[in-house]
Amino acid sequence: MKNKTNTLILILSFCGIFSCNGFLDEKPDKSILVPQTASEFEALIDNFDRINSTPVLPFIYADDYWTTPSNWNNFAPWVQNAYKWSNDPYLPNESTLDFSILYRKIFTCNVVLDKVYENPPWKQEEIDRMKAKALFWKAHGYYELAVLFLPIPDKRGDSEEFKIPFRNTGTFGPLTEWRSASELFPVILADLEEALKFLPGQTQYPTQPSRFAAHALLARINL
Repeated sequence: MKNKTNTLILILSFCGIFSCNGFLDEKPDKSILVPQTASEFEALIDNFDRINSTPVLPFIYADDYWTTPSNWNNFAPWVQNAYKWSNDPYLPNESTLDFSILYRKIFTCNVVLDKVYENPPWKQEEIDRMKAKALFWKAHGYYELAVLFLPIPDKRGDSEEFKIPFRNTGTFGPLTEWRSASELFPVILADLEEALKFLPGQTQYPTQPSRFAAHALLARINL
């Protein structure tokens, strides 16, 4: 009886090992997969939740936004400070979500551009389409960061001492470059001009950039 019991335990152990291996091979979330194909990289740059994110602070700072006293009491301290047009709305123990979501967008664009610049064996139209999308959204992300954290270039108050982190690759590593407004805006404009070469006049979905969107962003920046 004891030998039968030991044999049964051994069989169940082997079954458990093989079943665990199969279970661990399955990815519980598609977002942790490493992209390989053109369609997978395009899914990255078309991810609405990650790419189409915009900062909240400009909306709160806008003079056409108002709230009621009851809503005001429910606001976080940084929202209340921004509503009062504070130059520094965040408390020492608070961090700006706008900063992280914009750099997350830029990181995704850099990952796609890194792959595109490797000249993968994809159709040229796929490469051009993804390159244009990534350049547009990267320019958009840096423009939004510049609006939040940098002075207007070539205007009174513009100073080289105000800089933001600048990354031009999706490779992880120590940050080595910071850029001021006068250094960043030429890069933004160059990326948009390059994107215009390949952006379509009409997109499949309204959440994707077109030539009209690029011209509108160029006009907004120059204004």
